[in-house]
Amino acid sequence: MSALIDDLRALGYKDEYSLDSPERYVVYYDGRIGPGAYGYGGQAGISSGGGGGEKNARSSNFGGFFAVNYAHAIGRPDWPIILHEVLHNMSAVDDEAPQSSGQGHCTVDADIMCYTDEAGLPTAQQCEYTELDCGSDTYFHAGTPAPGSYLDTHWNVAAPYNRFLFHGTLERDNTRPSLAGAPTATTRHVDGITISWAPSTDDYGPPMYRVHWLDSSSFPPVQRLLGTAPTPTFRVMGMAPDELRTLSIESFDAAGNTAGRGASVALRSAADVTPPSSPTAIAASEVDSGSARLTWEAASDDVGVTGYVIQHLQGGVWVDRFASTAVSRRMDGLDPDTEHLFRIVARDAAGNRSLPSAPSTLRTLVYVNGTAPPGGGTFPPPSGTQPILPPVTFDPGSTVVRDTRAPSRPSVLRHGTVTRTSVAVSWSRCVDPGGGTVAYRVWRKVGAQWKLLGVVKQPKSGRPAFVFRGLSRNARHVIGIQSVDASGNASVRTSWVVRTRAK
Repeated sequence: MSALIDDLRALGYKDEYSLDSPERYVVYYDGRIGPGAYGYGGQAGISSGGGGGEKNARSSNFGGFFAVNYAHAIGRPDWPIILHEVLHNMSAVDDEAPQSSGQGHCTVDADIMCYTDEAGLPTAQQCEYTELDCGSDTYFHAGTPAPGSYLDTHWNVAAPYNRFLFHGTLERDNTRPSLAGAPTATTRHVDGITISWAPSTDDYGPPMYRVHWLDSSSFPPVQRLLGTAPTPTFRVMGMAPDELRTLSIESFDAAGNTAGRGASVALRSAADVTPPSSPTAIAASEVDSGSARLTWEAASDDVGVTGYVIQHLQGGVWVDRFASTAVSRRMDGLDPDTEHLFRIVARDAAGNRSLPSAPSTLRTLVYVNGTAPPGGGTFPPPSGTQPILPPVTFDPGSTVVRDTRAPSRPSVLRHGTVTRTSVAVSWSRCVDPGGGTVAYRVWRKVGAQWKLLGVVKQPKSGRPAFVFRGLSRNARHVIGIQSVDASGNASVRTSWVVRTRAK
């Protein structure tokens, strides 16, 4: 506090402890006492009281004292704290007074000067509400103290000889301010509204305002206080985009008189029409024959990003394929040994979608009976795949020259063993016009989507075959076979209907 007082002295504020100084100061300091000092709401210089029977102590009438209120208490001037510090300036509480703690405070609650201070003395409850001098016997007696009592013979803050206290008759303000006008929206935001209204008038100066909103989520609806405003404007916050709230204004004055709430008006926040930014830095990982993981940098939005859509290029058309609320997504059901193109779109709660990210390309690995292509490890077969041919070993040093002509289309399906949960099938061998090796993608239709079950290598002789397992019994199932060559050229998928046994 001494540093603050030194600064005020340097600015010309008097600090003369004498009867010649007519000033005492109330200071609101927008800060705190020192680093980490949050324990105090205020500080003040304490003038010495009228001990030793000095009823009108000259030292208690010295000027030049400062009463300081610190902002960290509640973030604005705190009048009970200010009054507490001003009373210290007026010699409350003297060490010799009844119920004194010996540290400038008293020990009887509820009293504005009483609490357990450095002396560590407990306080006793005597008055129900906070008062000036709860018992009127320690530092403040507004009337005439009893003859021979402490405040009759010692310094009484309320006495006429206290030159820093106004003595006279105050007129009570019982007049209500006028009604405030209905609120109007001056600016609409996606998270609230800035409102204004026609000001109220009062006989003792400009009134203050309380802003209310009608909470219809309760039954019955409840009026809730949003905040107070010293001028006829207020920023309503915490609203959702395009939210409707019913607002009203209540004016009140310094004496506590209120005009009641004015007219209620329903006002709406701005709709969210701003799309998020585009995701960036897309990267693929954990790539195998039928799946891969994409990760990307998060997009931003004026309200908030709620999720992402992963678009897949299929037949020259971008299709919404996967969704994610995180910045990573594993994608299953991809064709093996195929180049896939993806891009990411961010979206918000209002349904706004960002521009797509730059496309990202990845290639899934080849899968033939559980063996991975060159440079890869061994991957487990996709769910439902049954290895029916010996593993094929790939030479990591070999070079495959791809052509652009697809093999012939599978045909002439034949049934093998049929059970309640499986169907064995075979089909005609297909031929690659480029003379390369042919393999077969095996599919099953699940609902409206085709699910890839695996890839079967061309046998050295005879018909390619596959066993579909895990089927529901006594039911029709749609299956498909597609031939593919080493360059990735694929035929049209041929589909058939098979049926499992009932028993």
